[in-house]
Parts: sequence; C-alpha cells; structure tokens
Amino acid sequence: MKFATKIAATGIALTMALAASAHSDGHGNNPFSSHINARHGYMNILDFNVGVLVQMARGDVDYDADAAATAANNLAAMSRVNGSAFWAPGSDSDALGGDVTRALPAIWQDFPGFGEDWMAYGAAAAAMAEVAGSSVEELREALGPLGAACTACHRDYRLSNN
Repeated sequence: MKFATKIAATGIALTMALAASAHSDGHGNNPFSSHINARHGYMNILDFNVGVLVQMARGDVDYDADAAATAANNLAAMSRVNGSAFWAPGSDSDALGGDVTRALPAIWQDFPGFGEDWMAYGAAAAAMAEVAGSSVEELREALGPLGAACTACHRDYRLSNN
C-alpha cells in the first residue's frame, strides 16, 4: 500500500472513530455534549500518539522506526482534520464547568490566536513525521518543537489541572 493511501486510510478511520464518539452522550443534557465528546476523542488520539513518541525518546521503550513513523504520521494526519465544528461557541469551561470541559473561553475570544497555535502544531507535527522513522536522535530533536506547540495552546486555551 502506498504511503499516501495509508495516510488517507488512517485519516478516514480516525474521522470515523471521532464521529462515533461524538454521538455518545457522556455529559447529560448538555447541548454541546457531541462537540465535547468529539474534542475529547480527538485529543485522546493525539495524546496516545504523542505518548508513543515520548516513550521512545525517553528510552522507556525501545525505538521502533515503524511505530515512530506511524505515530508521527497519525499526528500529522490529525492536524489536517477540520475540527472547527468541535469548537462551538458556548462550549467552554466558564459556561459548562471545568468538570465538563477544560476549553477556556479565550478560544472564542481569540479564535485567530487559537488558529495560529493550531497551525504551529500542524507544522511541528509535519516536521516530526518527516524524521520520526529515521532515528531516535531525530525524533528527540523534533519532539521539542512539537511539545512547545502543544504547551503554547494548552497554556493559553485550556483550563489547568490545578
């Protein structure tokens, strides 16, 4: 199977998984439950794939070029999913509570800035996809910018765990 076909198949499978999770209602009568479920599912997929890369970078698991490339390609593919429908105005932590969502109202107050952070994540994910399967050293180097992109968005637009 050609690389582009694998990426497309992965994107389709992930989109279907997100759609399925979006239809389950885990938040009572909240009118935004499908939006929030889709966001959580999406972020869980990102978290899983970043975790694969971090474990290899730290040496917690042996470096596996194929697994690293797959995780990095998944991150890059996910960065290209149009998730704008996940971010409905009014589906923030102030409106619904931090126990329902950690999305801060700042997302909608500064949607262009949120978009810029998302684009920075996409660029870092694409850079990671270029090198993750080459060597653990290159994976480690690309992990810094990827982590910085994630941190920047979470710092400004996500309710902290504290």
